[in-house]
Amino acid sequence: MELNERIKLYREKCSMTKSELARAIGVSPSYITKLESGEKANPSLEIQFKIAKTLGIPLTELTSSIKSDVRYTLNNNVDFRDIKKYREKLNLSQETLSELIGIKLEDLKGLEAGTIPNPRIDFAVRLNDLFKPDPPFCYEQISELFNGTGTLAESLNKILNNGVYQSTECRLDKKLILNSYIQRFADDRNITLTIKDKLEICDFLTQVIDPLLEHKVMEISNKNTNKE
Repeated sequence: MELNERIKLYREKCSMTKSELARAIGVSPSYITKLESGEKANPSLEIQFKIAKTLGIPLTELTSSIKSDVRYTLNNNVDFRDIKKYREKLNLSQETLSELIGIKLEDLKGLEAGTIPNPRIDFAVRLNDLFKPDPPFCYEQISELFNGTGTLAESLNKILNNGVYQSTECRLDKKLILNSYIQRFADDRNITLTIKDKLEICDFLTQVIDPLLEHKVMEISNKNTNKE
């Protein structure tokens, strides 16, 4: 469910009209109409916070993109002390960020200080939603993507055939997919790889995989064109 759908859902649960919500947060009724229709995308954090407060729900309930049928994986190449950098860029205090993503203040302080190495996965998803970090704090896994003993080509074909990779967009970062495969391969064989090692292997595999992706994308594109 997208943000615009959540706003409408919770507003109606509160038996509140668009005009009443608009008045409460200081915007025009037409703004709420555009928000709920999806015409107005990416409202400011301040607007989102006001809406959540007016509707009596935590901001994370309104904005979280956690999907029940998707597994998430922490990005092991991220230093979570960078949360402080992203927080300060938005001029958020630790107290405000704690409230926004529903994390205990002491846990947030520990992440920023490095005494707590990793956040819970649901907090990482919420941090992704809020900060849009590059690289992301976590990413989606496709169920059973790397299970079994299939080759990398077979794994990528699973992605392509499931419609995750399209000619116009790719929901998953290709390098993160390759990194996950490399890590799985190494773990299965008790091999220790440094970040530099994995990047080197990833760059090599990209050269091999790109032609496969291009071929498959064209195949899917042609198939869709023929259907039309």
